[in-house]
Amino acid sequence: MSMTPNTIAVIDMGTNSFLLLVVIYDGRDLRTLRESKRDPRLGTLLHKENKIDRGAILRGKRAIDDLIAEASPFNPDRIVITGSEIFRRVKNIAQLTDYINETYKVHVKVLTVQEEARYAYLGAKNSLDLDKNCLIVDVGGGSTEFILCENGDKIQYFSVSIGAVYLFEKIKLTYPLNIIEFNKMLKYIDDKVGNLPWKLKVEQLIGSGGTITTFGAVLSNLDRYESRIVHGREAGLEEICESLNIYKHMSLAQLEQLIFFDKKRADIFLPGLCIFFVLMKKFGFDKIIINDKGVRWGIIWELINNFT
Repeated sequence: MSMTPNTIAVIDMGTNSFLLLVVIYDGRDLRTLRESKRDPRLGTLLHKENKIDRGAILRGKRAIDDLIAEASPFNPDRIVITGSEIFRRVKNIAQLTDYINETYKVHVKVLTVQEEARYAYLGAKNSLDLDKNCLIVDVGGGSTEFILCENGDKIQYFSVSIGAVYLFEKIKLTYPLNIIEFNKMLKYIDDKVGNLPWKLKVEQLIGSGGTITTFGAVLSNLDRYESRIVHGREAGLEEICESLNIYKHMSLAQLEQLIFFDKKRADIFLPGLCIFFVLMKKFGFDKIIINDKGVRWGIIWELINNFT
């Protein structure tokens, strides 16, 4: 029996980026109508105090206005707006969430750590082959989520308060990096992830988030970001190591040229990649599978499962 097609829009608000996904589902087929993003970078100076400044609030409002305007022509039957790590941490985030509620009559769902991990898992599970014991690592702007899976089923999760924006601000990085800054960053990451409490033998590493997908696009020599090429691609530890040895000597302008399709990420690209590098080296992973279907896709899959 066929069902009336449902158009769903999801906006996933993070520390650095707001991501829009609009899909249509008719009971059998799921089709993407629109994907877009803005980078309001709410997390500037977050390492110093648990609040965001007026400029970040205004950038967040503009980003939401833009993304809602992009979704509106598709007349979504449902709009879901979620907030992740920074929305759990900061004291004055209601200035943004109240604006969204009052302007668009959409309640912002602030995800718990457990919910964020579940959606990251669902996004990967429904788009990749997770038939092994695997670890999903989702590096965001303000935190990194770890989801441990046994034979493809989620059994454990952890969250560590390090992310690409947080590291950039905390270490006070300047480009090109000097060796002291670079080593300080690696040690800081190593200290943060050194005692992750998993005992399962992991055979597969899955990486999510803007850093690793951007790296996949660079490896693929893309003129513009293309999910269909990046998603599912593998990146080796040796490739990451060699790339970091080049990137750390680049100026910010050179990094912007390297990832010209996402220039606003240039200053946080290297710290995000260092998180993956430290994890892979520390825990013995020689490769990582890149996952482009993150939290927003997990939300979509949960909604679809509720239809059936």
